[in-house]
Amino acid sequence: MAKKTKVKKTKKVEQVIEQVVPAIKVEPVPLTDVEKFYIEGKVASGVSTTDIAASLKRDEKEILEFVESFKATEDSNFQKALARRSQNGNTPGISMMTLAASEQGDEARKTQVKVPMKYTNCVTNIKKKK
Repeated sequence: MAKKTKVKKTKKVEQVIEQVVPAIKVEPVPLTDVEKFYIEGKVASGVSTTDIAASLKRDEKEILEFVESFKATEDSNFQKALARRSQNGNTPGISMMTLAASEQGDEARKTQVKVPMKYTNCVTNIKKKK
């Protein structure tokens, strides 16, 4: 068995320890995808951030930061979806229609004659079909 030796702390060693220990900073572990999904679900169901932080054993500040960033991206995604066109005109928007218009479109699709794709450029309608 090896003998345990005690190291005497001198003033120089204590000074070095005092300089090195505060310089070591432990970075918090980022939230995992599972934790983010859990937080999103709990926030949607109305659970407070303190309860979420306690159940995940995380700092409440981390949870609040994620919730704020999540809400901000959720709002911007909603606004982007409602945008008709982007500045370059390539982003499609959304369209909304009434129930009557939707039903009318469904009925019109049922009565259309299906023409094979290779003949679509050759076919010319002379009369409207009833």
